[in-house]
Amino acid sequence: MSIKTSVITIVMGFVGAFLGAYIKRKGENVATKEDIGEITTVVEESKSFYTKELEHLKNDLAMKRHFSGVRYEHEIEIYEMLWSELCKLAEAVLSLRPAFDSSLKLGETEDARKQERLQKFYDAFQSLRIVVLHNRPFYPETIWNDVRDLFHLCNSETVSYQYGKSDGKDWYNYWNEGTENSKKIETQVNKICEAIRFRLAKFDQA
Repeated sequence: MSIKTSVITIVMGFVGAFLGAYIKRKGENVATKEDIGEITTVVEESKSFYTKELEHLKNDLAMKRHFSGVRYEHEIEIYEMLWSELCKLAEAVLSLRPAFDSSLKLGETEDARKQERLQKFYDAFQSLRIVVLHNRPFYPETIWNDVRDLFHLCNSETVSYQYGKSDGKDWYNYWNEGTENSKKIETQVNKICEAIRFRLAKFDQA
């Protein structure tokens, strides 16, 4: 009986060990499947999240590209208006006292000539001022600063022209000052032109 009992015990031990290993393995298999299922769920959720984020990013880029295109077109229109008015102002202010001025016409007085030229300047100045101020939010501050400096130079020239005398003892200073102011104004106009060119070049690089 003891031998039989021992054999049964040994057999049962092997069976128990086998069943224990089998159950443990089955448990591992179940756990593995559960882990895979959980990982799959996480991956799918992450994929869905990043897909949505990618779509948002694409939409944002499309909106920015559209906005950039609209802004570029609007800014080009502003520069076209600005340059046209700028040329009119430069022509008007440089015509106040040109280096080789014509003689007074028959019946024309110096004051009448001044008033006519100054009115032409004021009209050009006001037209440019409207374009610059009304569109100020849509172009860089550097261009605004350059145009503002031009305004100061033009105002200085008009005051000197209006109250100066082309004859008498100060005639030389009168004409010399006009020449110097003309050079400054032309230099400032060219500076604005280069600022606009630089701005357009940045758009081309974008």
